[in-house]
Amino acid sequence: MKIVNYVSVIVLVLLWQHSSAQYPKIELSSMSETSKTLVKDFVAKALTDCNATNTLKLSSRNATSRFRKFFTNDQLKESCNWYVDRYGNLEEATLIEAIKDNDFTVYRFKMKRSLAEWHTEMRVVLDKKGKLAGVRTKDYWTDKFYRRKDNPVLQKIDTSKLDKSTLELNKSFALKSYQTCESSEMFVVNETNTIHRTLRNDWDKNLLIECDSVKRKNGELSDFKFVEFYSDSVSRHVYRYKVQFDKLVKPSEIRVYSKHNDKFMGIFVIDVWYDRFYEFDKAKSRALNDLGQ
Repeated sequence: MKIVNYVSVIVLVLLWQHSSAQYPKIELSSMSETSKTLVKDFVAKALTDCNATNTLKLSSRNATSRFRKFFTNDQLKESCNWYVDRYGNLEEATLIEAIKDNDFTVYRFKMKRSLAEWHTEMRVVLDKKGKLAGVRTKDYWTDKFYRRKDNPVLQKIDTSKLDKSTLELNKSFALKSYQTCESSEMFVVNETNTIHRTLRNDWDKNLLIECDSVKRKNGELSDFKFVEFYSDSVSRHVYRYKVQFDKLVKPSEIRVYSKHNDKFMGIFVIDVWYDRFYEFDKAKSRALNDLGQ
C-alpha cells in the first residue's frame, strides 16, 4: 500500500530552481507592501478559497508568462479542491518570513487546515521584477528552510524509549494488514488512529485489496519481527518489520509510516529486507532490481 503521497504530493509545479546554498532572510518590514499584498492575495484567493479563483486577475504586470500558463483559473480551482479534500478548509495562513534565493524571493506561509492536526508550508515565489514566478508546498512546517527536494533526515531511535502501547498498536496494524486478508480480521482504521488524508476514499477497503494482492504474489506471512524505529525532527515516524513470506526465499519488510502524533499515514511491503535503511522509493527500486523485476 503506497503512502498517499507521504513525502510530498506535488500538485503545484515549482517554476524556479534553487542554485545557491545560502538563503539569507529578508525582514518583512523592509519588503514592499505591493509584493506582500500580491503573495497574500494569491494565497487567499487562489489556494484557500476555491470559489474565489475566478476573481484572481493574473496578467503580465503581476505574473510571469510561465506562471500564467500553468495557473489558469481551472487549474487553480482544481489545486484548491485537492488541498481541501486532503487537508480540509483553511483555518490559518500566516506569512512567517521571506528568503532571498538568487534573483527570487521566497515567501513562506505557515498553514493550518481543519482536517490536519499539524501545520504545513506554502511557498510563493516572486522574481526580481516582483512578479509571481512559482509555488511550492511541503507537508509539514519547520522553522528551518529546506531546499526543494530536501526534508528532515530520519534518524534511528532507541526502541527502549518508545511507549509500549504505541509499539503494540503499530505491531497489530502491520500484522493484521497482511496476515489473513479477511475483512473481519483486518485492523480497524478510523479518525482516531489514522490521518484524514490517508483515511479518505475507503482506505480500509484498499488495505484489504492490497493484502490479497501481496498474498497472491508473495504467499502466506510466516514470520514477523519488529526490528527498528526511525523518526525525523518534524513529522515522520517509521516502524520497520522483518517478515518472511512463504513464496519468497529471503526476508521482506513491512513498513509503517505515521505522523508524530502516531496516527497512521501508510503501510506497504518492500519485497527485500535490507539491514540498512533506505527511503521508500530507493528501497522499492533496489528490491525490484535485486529480484530482476
